[in-house]
Amino acid sequence: MRKYFALVIISVILMISPAMSAEEDIHIGVIEFSSDTVDLSPEQAVSAGSIFTRRLAMSLPENFTVVGYNKLRRTAEANNMSTEGYVTSRNASLIGKLAGCRYIIAGTVTELSTKRINTGINFLVKVGKTIDITTASANIRLIDTETGEILLMISDTTRTNQKDSNFTIDGGTAGKILPKSLGGDLFNGNSSKEADITNLNAMKASTMFLLSARLSQRISERLTGQSLHVESVSKKEVTLSAGTNSGARKGMLYVVYDENDDDTPNIAVVKVKEVYTDRSTATFYGKGYGKLDFVKAGDKIFPTDFYEAKAMVKEKTFMKSREGMIKRTKLPKRS
Repeated sequence: MRKYFALVIISVILMISPAMSAEEDIHIGVIEFSSDTVDLSPEQAVSAGSIFTRRLAMSLPENFTVVGYNKLRRTAEANNMSTEGYVTSRNASLIGKLAGCRYIIAGTVTELSTKRINTGINFLVKVGKTIDITTASANIRLIDTETGEILLMISDTTRTNQKDSNFTIDGGTAGKILPKSLGGDLFNGNSSKEADITNLNAMKASTMFLLSARLSQRISERLTGQSLHVESVSKKEVTLSAGTNSGARKGMLYVVYDENDDDTPNIAVVKVKEVYTDRSTATFYGKGYGKLDFVKAGDKIFPTDFYEAKAMVKEKTFMKSREGMIKRTKLPKRS
């Protein structure tokens, strides 16, 4: 009798163990991005979507496979459908399901432009230096293809200038692959043709990469329940869980915030100093940008940019103390 029960238990364990140990392989498709502005051609929107697609792949665990727009386009055409222009959530869900994707992402670029701003004093004429500021904005829908439900809708914007871009490319264009300073040769190998971004200059590619980092982290958090965070804190720097495998790059800014507080107050802004595969080290961005002394291991982090960080200072959105805060304010809305 004991042997019988032992055999039954062993059989059950053998049947259950593979299912428990093996992670489900999840496919997530990205339909080619559309343009919602006259300043951006459909081809440029597709290029922006290519940057997002690769950045998303960097954010998700290994059991996620990101399917690019070429396969989705072929699937749509084979079923007398189209992925060009704005795609309804219903059609996006159907295309994704036909392509074997558990989730599908549809995106629209609402702005990707560069404006020259004079930073000098304006009396009768403008005096001083000029600076080029690039703005990237996009709307993203994450759709469950099994239910057709929209799991997440995000509208986000980020801005950079020449200094923020932090890289140079021969000829001033991004070329067929993004530069190493954006996290490596992102589009080498078989995916390089799909990721041709020659119609985006360096600043636009860099700004779109930063926006994609923000969007991808939101999607990754929604699908995995995991967030990037502070791993450890020393006197002058912090170690972040964001590495090259999650899209971090030298010079990138992150805002540190306390997830456990109902008002999710900002704690500090840090700037990435060194980047490794699975982590990075960062230093305090500067006076006024919160308090590095308040940062603790486990605090959450989110990519930000110089202009957003500057607005945090102006609006005094940083906590005054770790406990018994005088003023509590939320992170800039990301929905």
